[in-house]
Parts: sequence; structure tokens; C-alpha cells
Amino acid sequence: MLQNLKTPAIVVVVIAVIVGYFYSQVDWESRAIRKQFQALTEVVEKDGPVSTFEALSRSRRLSGFFTEPVSVEYFRGRFLPRDLDAMGAGFLAAWGQVDAASVNVVRHELELQAGGQEARSLVTLRCRVVVGGRDQMRDTLKYQITWQKVEGTWRIQRIFPVD
Repeated sequence: MLQNLKTPAIVVVVIAVIVGYFYSQVDWESRAIRKQFQALTEVVEKDGPVSTFEALSRSRRLSGFFTEPVSVEYFRGRFLPRDLDAMGAGFLAAWGQVDAASVNVVRHELELQAGGQEARSLVTLRCRVVVGGRDQMRDTLKYQITWQKVEGTWRIQRIFPVD
């Protein structure tokens, strides 16, 4: 009887060790930042007309991705408001004019800073915006993002374009 239990017990222990090893190899902070950035891109994407309620909801969710104050330079020398309420209002105004918008993350390099409370990303994005039924912008953009961990959640502190 003991011999019959020995083999399954050894198999379970080996599997537990292997799973534990792989679990310990996952960089959970990097994974959380990438997930947060993906959620942000989903908020700003638009496939067609949306209700006012949906637009307001997205505007409100947008502010949850940033620290306050935040510095967002979307093109060289062009900044969004540092105040999150003003940023949300600007988002609503701009988003209302857009028929469709898509953001594809081509590359996302990430470096955690010592202490685990700050990080830096270098992201390459392929963006497309449709206004008035035709393409107005299709471009590949590269940004550096500074992240800060606030109450357990990674938030963007600064974004600026890089060449």
C-alpha cells in the first residue's frame, strides 16, 4: 500500500517544485505595468459612435491611469493639461471629434527602478485616427513613460516623445 502512494506523492512534489520555480520567475511588477498600459490603450481606442454615457465613463477611467500632477507631451512641445479633470475634459472634446482611433503596441521595453516604486518604459505605438470618415493620421510613435506605484497601482507620472 505504501509503495502505491509513494510514486504519486513523488510526482506531486516534482510538479509542485516545477510550478513553484516558474511562478518565482515571473516579474509581477512588469506584468502589472504592461497590463495597466494595455488597459489605457483600450480606453482611448474607438471603433465608431458611442453614447455620451460611454464617453463620460471613459473620460473618468482615463484619469485613473495617471498621477496628479502629470506631464503628458504627446508631440514635441505639445502638452496635455497637468490637472486630471482638465485632461478628462480635453479627452472628451477630442474624442467626440474622432470617428475611430486605434493604438497597437509594437514594442514595450520596461525597466524597474531600485526600490520597486518607480519604473521607466520605452513604448513604440502604431496609431491610426479617422476623422470625417477618412484617415487623418497613421503614424508610428515612440514615447518614454515614467511610472510611479501609488497605493499598489502603477500610474503614469510623465510621458514624452523620443526620436
